Formats: sequence, structure tokens, C-alpha cells
Amino acid sequence: MRKVENFLRIFVFKRGVENQVYLWFSILNGRLWKITALKDYKGKLFDNIHIGMHIDEVLKIEPSFEYDDFEEVYCSPKGIFIETDPVEHTVLWISVYVKELDNEDFERGNW
Repeated sequence: MRKVENFLRIFVFKRGVENQVYLWFSILNGRLWKITALKDYKGKLFDNIHIGMHIDEVLKIEPSFEYDDFEEVYCSPKGIFIETDPVEHTVLWISVYVKELDNEDFERGNW
């Protein structure tokens, strides 16, 4: 995962879904590139993984996650990041992103 925050903006849902979902859009092309589920989100990833779940249980369900020491998140090649609480080791948020994030042209909006 590359640092691209300078090229992006975030739209935060309000009205009834605060603390549930962030939508991330590219400033350069206007496209949605990431959806982040937050602490009050009640949905489940792969019908089983949810906010508050212990990371050991997540890894049993989806072994493709690997910890990225630099970003301090669990990453899956399926286009998913999971951040965990450093003490409790429970899921704090889940992000699903577009595959183009790994392309060289992503930061220029060419995707």
C-alpha cells in the first residue's frame, strides 16, 4: 500500500450512519477507490468477519491476511485492509479498496 493521502479526499457519511462508513474518492478523477467500515458498522465481510472480532478468528476464516509492519494493518491480496486494536487485537475497521491502488498511475488518477 502506498501513501496517497495528498491526492485524495474523504466524504464522511452523516445522518444516521456516523461512525459506520467512510467513502474515499480520488480528487483527480472523482472515482470511489475505498470504502471503510467503522466501529458502529453492523455488516460482515465474507459473511463472517466483523468489527470487534479478534484477529485470530479473522485469520482462521480468511488466511490470506498478512500483517504489514510499515502500515500497521493486516492486508489481503483480495483488496482488503484490517486495522486492529494494538492491545486487544480486535478489528477496529475494515477497508475494501480497488485493485488499481497498486498501479503506478493510481496517484495520477489514471485508472
